[in-house]
Amino acid sequence: MKIAVIGVGAVGFFLCKYLLEKTDFAIKCADKSIRNLKKLKQFGDTKRLTFHRISVNDSSSLEKLIKDTDLVINSATPTINRKIIEIALKYCVNYQDLASNLEDLINPEQLEYSEDFKQKGIVGLINTGISPGLTNLIAGELASKFDTVETIKFRIFEDQKPPGTIWSWSPKVLFSDILSSPLIYEKGKFNFREPFNEPEYYNYPEPIGRRKAYLVYGDEISTIPRFLKVKNVNLKAAGSDIEFLMALYNMGLLSDNPLKINGVTVSPYEILLKITRRVASIKDIIQKIKEGVLEEATFGLVVECSGKIKGERKTLRGYLIFPSIRELTKIAPGSTHVSYPTAFVAGVMAKFIKKIQSIRQGVFAPEALPESIRRKIFSELRKESFNVIIEEFSRKKTTPNQIL
Repeated sequence: MKIAVIGVGAVGFFLCKYLLEKTDFAIKCADKSIRNLKKLKQFGDTKRLTFHRISVNDSSSLEKLIKDTDLVINSATPTINRKIIEIALKYCVNYQDLASNLEDLINPEQLEYSEDFKQKGIVGLINTGISPGLTNLIAGELASKFDTVETIKFRIFEDQKPPGTIWSWSPKVLFSDILSSPLIYEKGKFNFREPFNEPEYYNYPEPIGRRKAYLVYGDEISTIPRFLKVKNVNLKAAGSDIEFLMALYNMGLLSDNPLKINGVTVSPYEILLKITRRVASIKDIIQKIKEGVLEEATFGLVVECSGKIKGERKTLRGYLIFPSIRELTKIAPGSTHVSYPTAFVAGVMAKFIKKIQSIRQGVFAPEALPESIRRKIFSELRKESFNVIIEEFSRKKTTPNQIL
């Protein structure tokens, strides 16, 4: 099988590493940055890996890259989803990405192409990282155990010590997400809330414990009600990363209202973007950990599903606390608590794209995957000791059920 990976930055690098080590795929690695492409050469001289310096604005080069592949993965930016999808359709190539662009914050643009994908007999598997991605997959698994589903809650945890030491994503993307009004699904309708609204103390699994979580924007909300029958869906996040961003927001540093400073008109947001350091390189991450500048960083996710099973009201939750950045350094030096898990999950889903295609065609998110595929993905995650735990949950006690 031949695939193209567009964007080999923090996530794309480790995605290519996973695919090279865990599959027999021939991989075309594409990026506009020579620096990013050169990093991949550490994997050695292999005929399975080729390098292509391409700008996403160069449609002709993108077509040449994609047209003879079986799958194209956009691990660059969601803003080019449409462009890559349309090329994939033109050449009957399966498509995968990590997140939606969501121009109106409600409707994932990728879903507009679902009927076209069905007619071509190909798959568009969207939002395949950890959040969105694994969160959606767990939601699909939990919902399948219920006769009726009332509420699905996503509770994300992202923490580093000291706070704000590294950016887990592109600052511009993070700021954009934070400035977006959180989308919720309530009583069968989409609604918006103010950023960081409706705070609550949530009991995360150990070793995290009780932490204050806030409403933030999550792609999960835009797809879950389209593929799962549910009345209410929301997403909140906790941890130092979200508190750091909230502090920037509350201080007005994310405001795009213009200010006049020494005769120059500029917004706080423009200044912040200009002075903010870039996403740390692999070399930077290794150095910061070695010197103790970055003491620790952790990412965890919880999906809580409430409804009725055989007439009885139940709440189940599935969760995964990923290895800390220091633990990940032993298996993937230079990765972060976000980049490696995101790449790994996306890689696992790519591994099964042909099997998915044989069962279902069209464009859909991971919650729509059939049980047989979900099980295969969970099995692959276990091989890396990424164990998704399912338990019956109440505010008073939890009853461990199974490791998926």
